[in-house]
Amino acid sequence: MQKIQLKDVLSLQNGYAFKSHLFNHESKGMPLIRISNIQGNAVCLNDLKWIRDENIPGKNFYVSNGDLLIAMSGATTGKMGIYTGELECLLNQRVGKFCIQENNRISRDYVVSVLLSGLTEEEILESSAGGAQPNISSKSIEEIYIPLPPLPEQKKIAEILSGIDSQLAVCTEKLEKLNYLLQAAIDAEVRIRFHQEHALPLASFFSDKPSNGISPPETEEGNFIAAPGIDCISNTGFAANRLKKVQRPPDWERYLIREGDFFITRANTPSLVGMCAVAKRVFQEMIYPDLMVRLKFKNPIHGKYLESIFRSSLYRQIIKNSAQGTSQSMAKLNGQIISRIKVVIPGDPEVQQF
Repeated sequence: MQKIQLKDVLSLQNGYAFKSHLFNHESKGMPLIRISNIQGNAVCLNDLKWIRDENIPGKNFYVSNGDLLIAMSGATTGKMGIYTGELECLLNQRVGKFCIQENNRISRDYVVSVLLSGLTEEEILESSAGGAQPNISSKSIEEIYIPLPPLPEQKKIAEILSGIDSQLAVCTEKLEKLNYLLQAAIDAEVRIRFHQEHALPLASFFSDKPSNGISPPETEEGNFIAAPGIDCISNTGFAANRLKKVQRPPDWERYLIREGDFFITRANTPSLVGMCAVAKRVFQEMIYPDLMVRLKFKNPIHGKYLESIFRSSLYRQIIKNSAQGTSQSMAKLNGQIISRIKVVIPGDPEVQQF
């Protein structure tokens, strides 16, 4: 099947660098779409900032119904969403707008469906530069290849993917409601235990000291290489379980991920620092990066328990308060700070039940 680069069918419009002192909360002028508004393949108009009429630039920076946007920096780099509102908005810096050129070879709906399908997401992340704050350029995105079937097939594929997206939206809404109920139950349980039982420093439960991951050796092309090498979890988080191929360092075995290992993000944006996960079954050799800390517990079940309670609103606030340099862009933890966080771990039967 033929492949074409995105630059052959679209251009990526960068947002305007509005100064924060121009923001207003009085709904005067035009609303501003920022990176935080791109959520789950959609553009959510929550926590809006507005720009007064006298500070509005040209129409190149307008966002209209049906426009596809992409986050171009930060922890959500590469996330895309369609704006479905009727009110015209403004495009903020580090948010990109896909300007798709529809013609007798290209279906706009097909291009949008391919981009939203996640087919290009891995390439976008691989092209991003930066550690805890990845960035991607318009040029890098425009150079990505996508398959180009004949126009009738494009329209059929777009129709199928659109139907799947509709079903996923219904399922996502149900899942969000269930997650809300689960989180409320966890929050209630954690608050009861935190106040009624004796809390101990996290270090009391360690079998070894916390250990940071590795900074992969630099290559002429940057950190990430093609095979051969070894897989390394991306700094962007555990949920997507994204891997990067890196050079195998001399002491790579120290950083191998093993089943039951507990990881916590030590440097990231304030909303993501302190996020944690337990390694499940590991089917291949992989290592973890410098911006994560590995914890080992005397009792492996404690890691699974803490993975849940660290997601509670109480502990998210405790971790946020413990982090250093909690600016809008970066917050940091270290092994000592993490070790001092106090937790309540009941007896094994109760932990298993939880």
